[in-house]
Amino acid sequence: MRNSLSTLVLGSLFVGGCTTVQPGTLGIQVYFGDLQQEVLKPGFYTSVLTNIILISTQVQATDAKSEATTNDLQNVQTQITLNWSRAGDSVRMQFEKYPSIESRIIAPAIQESVKSVTAQYTATDLVQKRQEVKDKIEALIKERLGPVGILVDQVNITNFQFSNEFNNAIEQKVKAEQEALRAKEELEKTKIVAQQEEAKAMGAKAAAILRAEGEAKAIDIQGEALRRNPQVLDLRKVERWNGVMPTTLITDGGSDSLINIAPGG
Repeated sequence: MRNSLSTLVLGSLFVGGCTTVQPGTLGIQVYFGDLQQEVLKPGFYTSVLTNIILISTQVQATDAKSEATTNDLQNVQTQITLNWSRAGDSVRMQFEKYPSIESRIIAPAIQESVKSVTAQYTATDLVQKRQEVKDKIEALIKERLGPVGILVDQVNITNFQFSNEFNNAIEQKVKAEQEALRAKEELEKTKIVAQQEEAKAMGAKAAAILRAEGEAKAIDIQGEALRRNPQVLDLRKVERWNGVMPTTLITDGGSDSLINIAPGG
């Protein structure tokens, strides 16, 4: 009877002390409150009288908000998402020294890094140079977390939030820039229209000059032709005669002697 009871107790301990360390996790062994040196890799283990605590080594995300002041003394709240994981060879040390690693190590590292980098930029530059700012913050976070075995996978800036006064000032600035741009466009249109009108006027002037030059040249040609051929005048008179004979004629003998040659005179 006693042997059966002992076997049952040992069997219960064996079944109850079986632990599977899944991929992406490591096992920390605690034997009666004493932290064991060996860290268990993924696999199946019997843990009679030993408590196995599973620690994830997969990438985790931590969201944080940091209040900081820019180089031009603007208050800004920066929202950060940090993707991180634990280095396998640092899991035991982290478990022993930092039971709340996110609140004690990761969050302060984010806060310090964001404040340090934010102070190097104006509020406008934070937005315009977002990638550069992110890279600097990421580099500082890696520098702070590396020694404690935290691997930084990626840092993302999810939002910059400025004061209402600053947002209003930015809105007014953008509005003024848009109005200035519209005014510039209107001025350019006016210049183009003026240039077109000037071009038309110049074209009309050039055409008038060409016409005048053509007419003057034609007159010169006609004058020269008349000088060379006086008979042309008589021909022109004949061309213009309407066929009616004149009623008076100036005689060759005197300027005041008139002869009426009208019929029946």
